[in-house]
Amino acid sequence: MIRYPLLAVAVLGLVACSPPAGGGDPASPEGPATEQASADQAPFTTRALSDLITERGAEAALGDLLAAPEDPRWQATLDGISDGDISWMASAAPLVPFFDGEAAESGFAAFAHALALEPVTVLASVGPDGMASVCEPYPPEETAAKQTALVAVPDDSPVVALRDECLTLLSGEPT
Repeated sequence: MIRYPLLAVAVLGLVACSPPAGGGDPASPEGPATEQASADQAPFTTRALSDLITERGAEAALGDLLAAPEDPRWQATLDGISDGDISWMASAAPLVPFFDGEAAESGFAAFAHALALEPVTVLASVGPDGMASVCEPYPPEETAAKQTALVAVPDDSPVVALRDECLTLLSGEPT
């Protein structure tokens, strides 16, 4: 039996060492800066997100990011995930088990958008519990791209079972 949490950590460890998919300076040790919190503050980075999670714990860190309406740190996180940036997805993965309400709606939507760009990282980040939210055939104009990306995931991938489940969900077939 495959233990998905352990599998997710292993896959995320591998992909976190890869260069980011889009935006920012990939050579920067903090990853690309997606958005500034304000003109006075430094950009919120993947390192800042990881530090916040380490200091506060994932659940409290998510609460901090959602405490203020439209917190630019949460928006930077969502933008990085939506862009298919594996560094952002790896940094945000510890938050996924605590997604609820607005965090679930916006967070899973960002991961769903990234599915066509980085399917292995998305599947490893959200795990089996996030599949129903990420693998919805919505929006319809993105479904074919998601399916194409998933079909390209090799059969020997550590997320192959999640890939197959996601393809089933995207096809609208009952599970």
